[in-house]
Amino acid sequence: MQQQIQITQSQNPHKQKNRIWELDFVRGVAMLFMFVFHYHFVVSTLGHMFGDSLAQSGFVKASDAFFEPGILFDKSMDQLFLSLVFFFPLLSGITSTFHTTDIKPFSKAGKFVLVAGAISLVSFVIDQNFAPGLYIRFGIIHMLALSMLLYAFLAMWTNHLCNKIFSFIASHKRPLATTTNAIFSKPIPDQQKFVQKCTQITQAIFFAVIGLVMIIIGLALDFPLINTKYSNTWAWLGLINGSYTSGDYYPMLPYAGYFFVGIAIGKAFYASRKSLLP
Repeated sequence: MQQQIQITQSQNPHKQKNRIWELDFVRGVAMLFMFVFHYHFVVSTLGHMFGDSLAQSGFVKASDAFFEPGILFDKSMDQLFLSLVFFFPLLSGITSTFHTTDIKPFSKAGKFVLVAGAISLVSFVIDQNFAPGLYIRFGIIHMLALSMLLYAFLAMWTNHLCNKIFSFIASHKRPLATTTNAIFSKPIPDQQKFVQKCTQITQAIFFAVIGLVMIIIGLALDFPLINTKYSNTWAWLGLINGSYTSGDYYPMLPYAGYFFVGIAIGKAFYASRKSLLP
C-alpha cells in the first residue's frame, strides 16, 4: 500500500521571507481604497445618527462633498470602491495558496469564521440599539470564510486524488516493466514530487474552471437575484426575497469566483512563492 503524501515545504526559521512586491502593491492600493471608503461611511453615518447639529458640521459636510462625483473622479468614491472590490477575494485566493501543510487552510478558514461571527454579533447589537439596518448577515468576511472552508476541503480532496493516481501508476508499471513497451519501462517517479506536481496542476485547472463559472453566472444573471419566491436561507448564495437586509452583503455568486480564480493564479504562477517581476 502506497503511503499518503501530504504536501509540505521545509522551512528555515532564520530565512527571510521573499516578498512578492506586485501583490503587496495591489494589496496596499486595495487597503487604501477600503480605508477611504469606510472613513466616509463612518463619518457620514455617525454624523447623521447623532443629530442635525453634528450632521451639519463642516467635518461631515466636507466628507460628503469629497465623495460626490466630479471632485476627484467621474464617479463617486462609493461606486469606485464597488468596482474594485473584486481585488479583495482575488488577493485572498492567491495568498491562501502560500501554505506549508494541508492543515493551514483549515486554520485560516477557522480564524475567518470566528471574525465573521464577531462581526455579525457586534453589528447586531449596533443595529438593535443605535443604527437600524447595520446588521451584517453575510458580508465580505463571511464570504471569504466560506470560500476558504470550501478550498480547504477541495484541496484535501485533490491531494487524495493525486495519491490515488500515483498508486494506480505504480501498481501497473511494475508488471508492465518487463514488456517491450518502453513507456512503461521507465522508473516509477518519486511519490512526493509526483503528488506535489499533480496537485498543483489539478488545483490550478479545477479552481480556474469553478471560479470562472461562478463569475460568469453571477455577472450574467446579475446576482443577487431578488424574488418573493426565494427563501432567505439561500442568501449566502445570492438568492433573496425583498425582506432581506444586510449592512454588508457579498454573496458567493459571483464574489467567491474571484477567490477561486485567485487560487488558480497562485497555484499556476506563484507555486515558488516568488515575484514574477524583477
